[in-house]
Amino acid sequence: MATRRPVNVKCPQCGKESTFSMWQNVDSLEDPMLKQQIIDGVLFDFKCPYCDYSVALHYDLLFNMPDHGVMLHMIADPEQAVKVPAAIEEQEKLLPAEARENAKLYIHRIVPDAITLREKTLIFELDLDDRVIELMKVLYAAQYVTQKGVEPEHIFFSINNKQEKQFELYGESELLAIAVFDEDLYKTLQHSPQRKLKPIRNDRCYFVDREWALNSAK
Repeated sequence: MATRRPVNVKCPQCGKESTFSMWQNVDSLEDPMLKQQIIDGVLFDFKCPYCDYSVALHYDLLFNMPDHGVMLHMIADPEQAVKVPAAIEEQEKLLPAEARENAKLYIHRIVPDAITLREKTLIFELDLDDRVIELMKVLYAAQYVTQKGVEPEHIFFSINNKQEKQFELYGESELLAIAVFDEDLYKTLQHSPQRKLKPIRNDRCYFVDREWALNSAK
């Protein structure tokens, strides 16, 4: 069951304080409405009841997807984020043997912000491999550089209104392009003998992002 902590937030615009529910734990099965808010990108939005000013807040959240065997840890502070893998493994050691083995099959990902949390949620909801998605992003970025001479600042996996998979390529402050998801490329990277990707549940990599993909491609 979802847990939340009420906090007082001072509006940056009018300076008045109001209460905001800061979610700490969310379960995708028990809290489908909150899961949808993560996907819609609104769960972290604060709206001032006095002047209607809106801003997205940044804080830690644990999002459990038990139907997919995935745990997403959104950690706001990078220095705290690097400590999470050791904490997870220490907790697993305290479990009975059978439960410990089952826990090791859970996929854990540590993400820095709500945008990445949304992206990972979409990926695992579709039973895709986020490692392959990150490898695809590197190739899409290289292709865009070849075509346009500019490297995208960010690339995000998303779903359009027709429920079609795609990639959104962004510059510093604008959408540069939308690229169609290449199913054949996904399968090629997933099963490439050169990549030698382990089965995803046997691969304890907590940070799967652009840096991971670039290191994997070496």
